[in-house]
Amino acid sequence: MGITQIKEWQRRIGVTEDGIFGQVTLETSLDLYDEAYPEPPAPSPPVPVPTGDKPYSVKANKLYNGIAPVSSKPSPNHGGEITPELIVIHYTGDNGTGGLQWLCDPSSGVSAHLWISKAGVVWQLLPLNIRGWHAGVSSWQGKAVGNSVNAFSIGIENQGIGDEWPEAQVSANKQVIEALMIGYPSIRDVAGHDQVAFGRKVDPGPRYPWKRIFPSWNQE
Repeated sequence: MGITQIKEWQRRIGVTEDGIFGQVTLETSLDLYDEAYPEPPAPSPPVPVPTGDKPYSVKANKLYNGIAPVSSKPSPNHGGEITPELIVIHYTGDNGTGGLQWLCDPSSGVSAHLWISKAGVVWQLLPLNIRGWHAGVSSWQGKAVGNSVNAFSIGIENQGIGDEWPEAQVSANKQVIEALMIGYPSIRDVAGHDQVAFGRKVDPGPRYPWKRIFPSWNQE
């Protein structure tokens, strides 16, 4: 750019026409450019969506699968509010839906918070902060409230008799347990019904796939 062209540019941008492209001319030119070509606004962050390996989450004591709560079948069998510290794993003892129906029958006197089918479908029967009647006489590491862990535990019932654990059911167990432990930092342990009611109960049994659910955990 020659002196004549610089002076013409300086005249157009309203600075001293000295024919030198100095600091004032440069800064004024840049300001005009910024006004003419403003930077576009930063895009909004994408709406978070559940990843394929962690689809479950806990919100307001409900279990969600993606953006919607899991299917619900409320049980009338429950106590008051609890702070979960333990997850207890069960099986229902049947391969149909009789166990699910029994957990919601007022005459049964039993319940659980969640029921997981062999196909990996999860049903919620109680709010996760409400006392379920799933463990009976039990204790964990010497702790019991009223001779039971029900006052500080979440019960997960699994469809089946413990002889086989399909991959879909195992995957749902793993994902749900992870979601519960994230949703409730107060939860520190996961145990089988046979461990909290030793000698009285046998579920979820020796074939429950602890290693598939917790690969690095030496569950005895």
